Amino acid sequence: MVIDQNRRRVEALRERGVPAVYGDATTPGVLDAAGTRRARLIVVATPEGYQTRRVLELACRINPGIDTAVRTHREAEVAHLERQGVGVAIMGERELAFGLMDYALRSLGASDDRARRVVQGVRVAGDGGVYERRHGEPSHGAPELRQHRDEALPPV
Repeated sequence: MVIDQNRRRVEALRERGVPAVYGDATTPGVLDAAGTRRARLIVVATPEGYQTRRVLELACRINPGIDTAVRTHREAEVAHLERQGVGVAIMGERELAFGLMDYALRSLGASDDRARRVVQGVRVAGDGGVYERRHGEPSHGAPELRQHRDEALPPV
């Protein structure tokens, strides 16, 4: 289910068979119309931090067990979201940089596996503007964001 404030995009999604709700997720009733009460996961990709926080607050009020994945633009926001207990918070610009790093490493002769491990090592070192819930909590985040403790990271 997609919630979007762009009516044309919602209509285009619906024409392709993608369930979509037109509106602002912070407006009363929109999250309900999207089925948040039954949802297992909410992905918030709005660029506005205050709006992200409000959507998460409302979604967790409707469905306290919902898992959360959030896009953010600032490291301070990642830290705030971590304190709030989100499932995963990702800085889009950093992930873009990781994609470029992966490509550069492979372009310079690193194997796909080695490039992936180097990027993953940087990502989980905490320098990447990514937070994923840990500390014994169930992890439902993307596997590529999870730290692989059995994989030793070779020097670059």
